[in-house]
Amino acid sequence: MDRKDGSNHKETSEIWKQNEKQTDQEKSTAFGNMLERSLNATYLSMGLTLGGELGLFDRILEQDSLTCQELAEKSQTKQCFVNEWLGLMVSSGIIDCIPDSDPERYFIADYKKSSLQGQYSWLAWAKELSGYFKTYDTVSQCFKLSGPRGVDRNQLDAFYDFYENMDKESADKWSEMKSTFAQIPGLIQNFENGIEALDVGCGGGNIFISLALQFPKSTFYGVEISEKALQVARKNAENCGVKNIKFIVADATNLPKEWTGKFKYVHTSHVHHDSSRPRKVTSEIFRVLASKGSLSIFENGTNGRHGDKSSDPNYLMGYFISTFACVPNATYDEKAEEPLGVYVSKRTIIKMMEDCGFSASVVGGEDKSIESPVHNHGSTILHYHGLKN
Repeated sequence: MDRKDGSNHKETSEIWKQNEKQTDQEKSTAFGNMLERSLNATYLSMGLTLGGELGLFDRILEQDSLTCQELAEKSQTKQCFVNEWLGLMVSSGIIDCIPDSDPERYFIADYKKSSLQGQYSWLAWAKELSGYFKTYDTVSQCFKLSGPRGVDRNQLDAFYDFYENMDKESADKWSEMKSTFAQIPGLIQNFENGIEALDVGCGGGNIFISLALQFPKSTFYGVEISEKALQVARKNAENCGVKNIKFIVADATNLPKEWTGKFKYVHTSHVHHDSSRPRKVTSEIFRVLASKGSLSIFENGTNGRHGDKSSDPNYLMGYFISTFACVPNATYDEKAEEPLGVYVSKRTIIKMMEDCGFSASVVGGEDKSIESPVHNHGSTILHYHGLKN
């Protein structure tokens, strides 16, 4: 399945759209069948999450085959629960049984293993769902006018831990990123000559670590609101032997006062749609940029209209994450601005940048090389460039 271009969803899109010439009764039946498939997929997703969290898949993948009792013993779980879980997995086609085995022996076919193993596997994404299950009741209350503003970030630890874990291994990806940074005139030359650059919301620091490796004359800074995230970033930098990068805990809405006019380049990637005060963040970035300094904002690029995404499952994951994590987190702060949401419109980003003093434009068209494609959710990533005149 190819997450990068959304092709894994094309078949589903065609199924959703093939009923255009059907009668109303046929459309109603097809719609009901689609809902049934969706609910069945939800049941399966919960089972995948459970199996991933408890290590059941890991134990099966370690063996050629094993019985329910053996799986329970190896995973230190109760056999009666494992028996029902195996039924869910076998009936959905995830796990296979050896025909006529008694007691039944279970295994995972070789062709399925790549989708269930590794940092970016579908099983890894299924495990992320556990964080959403824990906050479901709180998020549902946030919808109500009488409900809470949003959800405390601490309650969304499982969600943010998932993305931090995805950043645990850093690699030199300059060959993939060069064309992206070349979209800003003179930036690569500035890196070569030596400048100070800032990554706001750096996460595991992979992007700037790669830049620091490539441009030893420049000094790179990464800021995060979480010390936990920076522990990953510092470890990544240490593993790469990088000396010209610093990671600092800082609030993007209140960057250090001594940084005024300090940086020639500032980078953010998928930060604004998660922020409780995205306009304040942009204003702070403007303050810490030097004259003629450049800002890169990488965000999903849409026109902001739901109708243009009708029956397009490419957007399902992004809207799900935005509903259950991004917007609830962004609205929790009592000083929160209107949240942007995952699929913030191009017009909104450009206006925000201009209101904060930037000359703003979109450069380079679609970009998917700046970070792992699993963050794209099948949508287009735009590179917004802001120049401080």
